[in-house]
Amino acid sequence: MPIINHLWGEVFRDIDITVNAETLHCPIFLALGKYDYLVAPFYAWNTIRHKFQNLTVSLFEKSGHTPQYEEPQAFDHAVTEWLVKNPMK
Repeated sequence: MPIINHLWGEVFRDIDITVNAETLHCPIFLALGKYDYLVAPFYAWNTIRHKFQNLTVSLFEKSGHTPQYEEPQAFDHAVTEWLVKNPMK
């Protein structure tokens, strides 16, 4: 438990994912569940998403923490659509 407490109580609390975000040139797919209460609310991304050059945010309206499990067809469609628009080089 000390490791989990340190990770969730300090590391994740203090990490700033926007540091050097402007230097990321790769496409990023972010899947968010509207009812995910394990992480910050989906709208918390509204204030930082502009810092990422190529960020696609997909909000899954009927999901919590695992949209790939809770809405598998919608998730697969979103990821497939994103991959077509952002082919790997």
